[in-house]
Amino acid sequence: MNLKTKKFITLCATTACLNSCSLIESNNIAFGYFEAFKTVKGVILGLENKALTPDLINNIPYASMIITIGKGAPGLVILESVKDAESTWVSADGVYLILKEGKIINTAGLGSNLTDYISPDITFDSYEDGVVKFISYYSYDKPELTYLKVKVELHELNKETITILDKEHDLTQWQEILSNDYLGWQVVNKYWLDESGFVWKSIQNISPKLPSIQIEVTKKPS
Repeated sequence: MNLKTKKFITLCATTACLNSCSLIESNNIAFGYFEAFKTVKGVILGLENKALTPDLINNIPYASMIITIGKGAPGLVILESVKDAESTWVSADGVYLILKEGKIINTAGLGSNLTDYISPDITFDSYEDGVVKFISYYSYDKPELTYLKVKVELHELNKETITILDKEHDLTQWQEILSNDYLGWQVVNKYWLDESGFVWKSIQNISPKLPSIQIEVTKKPS
């Protein structure tokens, strides 16, 4: 067991008396959304990206995105609901993500889930003089850890042309640096936004216990 893992477990033990619950309740997911996956049988986490074609995506009557966890194969998730700027996405094999303005704030169905996220109401256009610095708090279920204090630096980078499936998007890349000195955890998240502020693509690290999660929006919510 390395020092970083020991620190993470120790911090979990010291905060075990605090409770945190997931915002995602799988029994509230409408049955019709699981039925939708019958039209894309096999296109779930674990299959090759070649199974995801523009025609297939266009034939699904829901907003969708491709997610890739670490070095795993890409998989499809579809939009279940939107409430108060928070969107819930679900995969056929029971992975749930809640996003707010393109950022993952809650998960279920993963080996270690983000159960709560507390942060100032800062958006990608809030930066001034090149960078915004603030503190966020992350909570997890496995192992249980509540309110991990994370330093955040957010700043704008360059413009890029990104291709998702067969469509090109002219986007601006933003970088988000997360760090916790106690765990020695420091990661860089990346977001690609259009002129309206919509996040089409991102590479996000949400836990010291999980690999990065890449998201590409294949059909934007209406």
